Amino acid sequence: MGRVGSKIRMRIIRKQLQKYLRSKKEPFKIGDYYKKCEFDKLKSIKNIYYANIEKTFLKDISIEFKKGFAVDSEMPDIQGISFGLEQTEVSPFFRHKRKGDTYRIYNRVMRESQRVIEFDTFSFNYIELPMFFKKLRVQQRSNLIENIVGAVQEKSEKFKKYKHFKHNGLWIEYPYNISFPKEGLLGYFMQDEIYNALIDSPFDFFVLGNAESVLFITKETLIEAKPEVKTCDTFLLTDRDDFTQAYFKSKKAQQVIMLGSALPDSIPVSKDILMAHIYKMELQFPKEKERQVQASLYSDDLKLALDELTVADGIYKLTFTQDGLYGVVQTDFKKQFEFSFGNIPFEAGEQISLHASQYDDSDKQKLLTGTKRLILDYGNRIVVLTTPCISLFHNANVSILQQKGTEDAFPVA
Repeated sequence: MGRVGSKIRMRIIRKQLQKYLRSKKEPFKIGDYYKKCEFDKLKSIKNIYYANIEKTFLKDISIEFKKGFAVDSEMPDIQGISFGLEQTEVSPFFRHKRKGDTYRIYNRVMRESQRVIEFDTFSFNYIELPMFFKKLRVQQRSNLIENIVGAVQEKSEKFKKYKHFKHNGLWIEYPYNISFPKEGLLGYFMQDEIYNALIDSPFDFFVLGNAESVLFITKETLIEAKPEVKTCDTFLLTDRDDFTQAYFKSKKAQQVIMLGSALPDSIPVSKDILMAHIYKMELQFPKEKERQVQASLYSDDLKLALDELTVADGIYKLTFTQDGLYGVVQTDFKKQFEFSFGNIPFEAGEQISLHASQYDDSDKQKLLTGTKRLILDYGNRIVVLTTPCISLFHNANVSILQQKGTEDAFPVA
């Protein structure tokens, strides 16, 4: 194909990829998805896309799917008239050979990391993020790249034992609760380590995606698209259906409305994982009367004595005390966060972690590194404002400075 024809073809590919990335996907319910066989799992996915379908053999494969010519099998997992498709699951956290283990372990760790703050009219449930990621064995970065490359290499070796077809593919399925919003799905899979593993494999097409949506793409299209796609080494971790980072449980038999606001820019929890920061949630009681606001301040589940609250230009200034200790928080609960404290005694040899605050830690540890929550009770509605978890800040964004004067103060920003 000449240079002009190649440019036209790449323009078509880019448009198709953009349509895939920007499309409004149908809502997903996990249900018993992970209990299904591979073919039933693929049939249950509502959003299936084909890259450059008119110019490749993917059109024939899509027709075989639509007409029911494909069946569940073994080695490879799915067989059609002209194609075979092997499936493999990859995880950012663990490598497991048993199907569905990643999903079950993730949910178990999520349950173990849940904490509750009890009030008269409701309970506020949240996830203790530092504990959560520690149990998932995420310290500096996840294992997703290594797991994808390892899975491709493992399946490439086993390919020698498979029944071979005219077209042979590999379905790489990642967990339903991660996505790649920055540069899209291909931006992540175009990283050199993953891309080289795909190109060096014996498979001539790939299915990339999760239980919500998948993309069929040929090796030829991957090669052509490589120079045009900007790579990305991060992904977004979300919580869907079974669990959320935080939620209300009402103790009153009234209509309850929950509102949440998320930042456009997610916060990094490791070098390659991002999470949306839910900084505002609201619980409404339409049958109750509004009254003068009652404010409470918490550091994780430790209640602080809120001495003063002022708001100016969207910045909240919170002055508090706790067992003779005092501190000041200035924050918009989104990105700006300044915290200073003083009158905190330290014993000889005592250690305080700057990046962890867990349920069984001392009050001093929770005070210094706990996530700060301002709870405003108006009678007919309750608002919870939450700061980003400072335990998840990178080291470069955290500093301690001892100031000499009448008192020692240690600002953390």
